[in-house]
Amino acid sequence: IRFEAVRACGELELKAAVDQLIELITSEEDSAVLQNAIWSLGQIGGFKAQELLEQLTESPDEAISAVAEEALNELLLFSGLMDDFFDFAVPDTDLNAFEDESDLLYGPEEDGFRIFNLN
Repeated sequence: IRFEAVRACGELELKAAVDQLIELITSEEDSAVLQNAIWSLGQIGGFKAQELLEQLTESPDEAISAVAEEALNELLLFSGLMDDFFDFAVPDTDLNAFEDESDLLYGPEEDGFRIFNLN
């Protein structure tokens, strides 16, 4: 049950579960639950999760370090994609593309179809 509960936290990206997952990771003895908790942190993301995952990549336990590395890559990939997605600026020149209302008006004489007309 704990295995599935920990996994569900990651699948649902429950940010409220990060502190509990971190606490679980520092004390968990069941390797499967521990690895799922690490995976979940990678799915949820955030600075706390990233910091712990970076530490866990240095674990002497190869299974733990491998799962932590995969989780960290997932976290960084997703955060990087979102950064790129939101990191854009519209140049002022694009805002001037439609200088007057006539640019927005279409008539049947232009293309044979009446899309819309503000008049």
